[in-house]
Amino acid sequence: MVQYRGEISTLELIVYATYVPIAIWLTVRSGGAVVQLLSELHPTNTSLYIAEVIMQSVGLNPLLLIALSHLSRL
Repeated sequence: MVQYRGEISTLELIVYATYVPIAIWLTVRSGGAVVQLLSELHPTNTSLYIAEVIMQSVGLNPLLLIALSHLSRL
């Protein structure tokens, strides 16, 4: 018989298992890591550095704002 802690663990595994394909799809779709790798392979191409900075700031700014809003509640 599975106790309530086991049921919670099972539910966590189900939720995380559904999030993995979504995370992979979003990673492939955004392409931010690809731009970073390409900018390291081609250091003279400044447009890759510009694209990398823009993509990182687009992803990082909302994350920082969420973190700051959670900290302001404390």
